[in-house]
Amino acid sequence: MSALAVPALVLAMVAATLAFGTATEATAAPTRTSAESSAESHLVAEHNRVRAGASRAALRAAGDLTDVARAWSDEMARTGSFRHNPSVSGQICCWSAWGENIAWAGPVDAIGGWKATADRIMRGWLDSPGHRDNLMSATFDEVGIGVTVASNGRMYATAVFRRGDGTAAPSSRPVPTVRGIDDACPSEGVPSAGFTDVGASQARAVDCLAWWGVAQGTSAHTFSPQQSVTRAQFAAFLHRALERTGGVPRGSGPGFSDLSGNVHATAIRDLAGIGVIGGFADGTFRPNQTVTRAQMASMLVKAAEYRTGQRLAAPSRDWFVDDSGTHERAINQIADAGWAAGDGNGSFGASSTLERGHFALFLTRWLDTLVAEHGARLP
Repeated sequence: MSALAVPALVLAMVAATLAFGTATEATAAPTRTSAESSAESHLVAEHNRVRAGASRAALRAAGDLTDVARAWSDEMARTGSFRHNPSVSGQICCWSAWGENIAWAGPVDAIGGWKATADRIMRGWLDSPGHRDNLMSATFDEVGIGVTVASNGRMYATAVFRRGDGTAAPSSRPVPTVRGIDDACPSEGVPSAGFTDVGASQARAVDCLAWWGVAQGTSAHTFSPQQSVTRAQFAAFLHRALERTGGVPRGSGPGFSDLSGNVHATAIRDLAGIGVIGGFADGTFRPNQTVTRAQMASMLVKAAEYRTGQRLAAPSRDWFVDDSGTHERAINQIADAGWAAGDGNGSFGASSTLERGHFALFLTRWLDTLVAEHGARLP
């Protein structure tokens, strides 16, 4: 029988500075499985989705908090115990307030898998007033979530919250350096696309993609930068980018069963034919399903390797705390390439859906690499 357990709330808000010890047991936490990492990323995203609905600021994913949370979930899974970490305040640094939520659910659903089990944990926290107070608190601005699946199938989750005291966490991860886009998007050559809903941080990239003929607006004056990108839309964007940097062979991909009448069917088949995208075992492509940021990373890498005829180098390091699993290598490769930097706090948002505005940033940096290093021609 499935079960969910959530203990009494423990919340500490301390104004004075507390001396802290080294978090050696946290940093020794083993690598996550794909399911564990995916559940962690999903829970962070769910925290911020719920907070956004109540006009709360998003929590930043902090690498040092994640390490502590993972170590404690590992400990509960190893011992079968279910209790709060008595040493958490000494294992995290730089706080003026902290809190912790823990839960277990399981065994992991045979049908719904890690996501269904993680969702049950999230519902348990939301249904418990004390735990909900922690995850909705305007006091906290950072979170680290660690998930461990025990040998008996139980999923243990620990969420550690923090409000920083203004000093930097010692285990903060370095932030990848993103490349500029001057080669692909020369400032003197790119006209305004006339979209009125794009912020300053994304405007140049969006204007550039419109200039390249890669992206179109959702109306004459809107780009809808926060709208999620579907698989079909992603294929269309990427297909146009490849067309404008050298072309794509026509019609050599498989015939997916759910593309009849889809305006992007040709682009999808072309990209499938060169191995940049794929479908599902049942013969479908699922064109309306949204693309995650992790999936985007893998497809950008495949597209770059197809266009250049060269394999991207192996990653120089593990840049992010939430990138374990199928797409980990590609995520770190695009960080090395300067196409993505994450949120600046050690998180890539791997399981979050890809937004149009963010995709414009990623794709213009990708184009800049092709122009500057592989001879692609400007429009």
